[in-house]
Amino acid sequence: MNRITGLIVSVTLLLILAFPVNALVLISDNFERQELGTDWTVVIQTWSIEEGELKAEGVDALLSSGQYCGDASIEVKAKIIDYGPGTNYWVGLIARATNPNDDCWTSGYLVYLRYDGRIELYTYEDSVIAWAQTGITPEEFVTIKATFIGSIIKVYVNGFLYLDIDHNRYSGGYFSLKSYVAEAHFDDVLVENPVPSNAVPEPAPIIISLLFAAVFAAYVLVRYRKPSLETRI
Repeated sequence: MNRITGLIVSVTLLLILAFPVNALVLISDNFERQELGTDWTVVIQTWSIEEGELKAEGVDALLSSGQYCGDASIEVKAKIIDYGPGTNYWVGLIARATNPNDDCWTSGYLVYLRYDGRIELYTYEDSVIAWAQTGITPEEFVTIKATFIGSIIKVYVNGFLYLDIDHNRYSGGYFSLKSYVAEAHFDDVLVENPVPSNAVPEPAPIIISLLFAAVFAAYVLVRYRKPSLETRI
């Protein structure tokens, strides 16, 4: 029986490694094309693709993906090319908006990097929920990432965690890109549905079938290699 158990464990581990559980990609866009296409909807101001980068122009620009997300990991590269008068300009993303074309002044969580390096989490109802000084200004491409798992919201800049908040204003909604009082560029948008900690690999039926086959093969192998009663006498 020890041999059978060892074989079962070995086969199971091999199958899990062969069929890993991957996050479900909802949006992946590097804008390596000429036209924006139908995957995005221009809500406010002018959006276009310029040399493989998404370009936002206007005082208050908003681009909707039309993609509904519950739990999600959202990542985008963003930078500010030019800005208007004053110092209140920034670039960021909106998540869990109630309607596809809602601005942050209507619904959803706004995650944005300000001109002075402050990363902030905002809702219209709560104003600024949390902020941190990153020391990183968006003059060059900066990677902004936000994860929304239940009520836990985490915000990263260039891979470093700055905000870790428990907030339950919105449990799900739509994703958009946003810039304010600035001409901004975006690139490498990636939105994924994270893998739950108790997830079962996608090809579970295959794994179960192979596991049964391995158990049967192990049984047959041990059964017929066992000396017969007559031989032992």
